[in-house]
Amino acid sequence: MLDINTHAWMTAYIPIGSKARLNIGETYGIFISYYSPGGNILYESDIMNITDGEGVFKVIKSGQEITLIQTSASSVDNDILVEVDKKVARLVTVNIIRNKQVYFSFPTSPGNTQQFALQEELFISKVRPEVMQGSVLEAREILIPPDVIQPGQTAILTGTANLGYDFIIRNEVYSDFISL
Repeated sequence: MLDINTHAWMTAYIPIGSKARLNIGETYGIFISYYSPGGNILYESDIMNITDGEGVFKVIKSGQEITLIQTSASSVDNDILVEVDKKVARLVTVNIIRNKQVYFSFPTSPGNTQQFALQEELFISKVRPEVMQGSVLEAREILIPPDVIQPGQTAILTGTANLGYDFIIRNEVYSDFISL
């Protein structure tokens, strides 16, 4: 199993005293990209949906074109398998999206096969304001331990900077929130 660093999948800057609804679903997708030595995107593939039992993908090269294809092999549970053919001959970044936002990305080399699991749970935490979406989360940036939040629940952040923060998780959805 690939050891994936925890990334900030989604960040929301909510003004003090306001409320915001974050619409979270369970839709996952996958696409590949690669970059120039200067860090510019040279290529991004189309997004392919990841469905139950169909999480085996291959990165291939045909002529000058590098593409992502879904294979007929079946995956187990939430495991995703991505194989990069040796003919690709370049570092490729595999990107997983969740609800149209990048969930995490990892580079992989030609000839490698990476296996990873999609997490069903969603974790919520208050982090330092400088944390941006896609950043690797470090312990010092997380201001309170992450809590698991399920669909249909509401998280209410309580506390102050001086006394510390915490979440109250309620099992109902409130309607008077701003949607983000």
